[in-house]
Amino acid sequence: MSSRPAGEIAWSSALAVTETEEAFAASGAALRQTEVVRFLTLDTSHPGSVIRCLDRARDNAKAVRTALSREAWTAINRAWLVFENRNQVGDTAQTLSLVEAVKNETRGFEGAVHQMLRNQSHWARPWAAWSIATSGRRSCRRCRR
Repeated sequence: MSSRPAGEIAWSSALAVTETEEAFAASGAALRQTEVVRFLTLDTSHPGSVIRCLDRARDNAKAVRTALSREAWTAINRAWLVFENRNQVGDTAQTLSLVEAVKNETRGFEGAVHQMLRNQSHWARPWAAWSIATSGRRSCRRCRR
């Protein structure tokens, strides 16, 4: 995401990469930066929005909280707290700050899980295999080649 305003082509491209063009069109929102960013991040009716993914991750973490390390739980909870009372997207700088916050908490969670699994010998081999197998993957099916 750049700090300069993007046109409709850029925002329809963001929807295409996330395979959410139809869901966005059904929402009736205009194809503008604020609407697309809100849809992808804060729209609680969109199951693929960041807030909904964090809600599900937090619910799942609560269900297995005793199996998670404190660091893993804290990373999920901190990411969720970033979005908890947010109902507006804000300007480009605020959006970029939000994206950075989520990226940082995601890295923290990945590191905590890696540390936790590395310390448990029965997880070490599967984790290493998964880590090697997924290291070159991109986040959506269309991007993988």
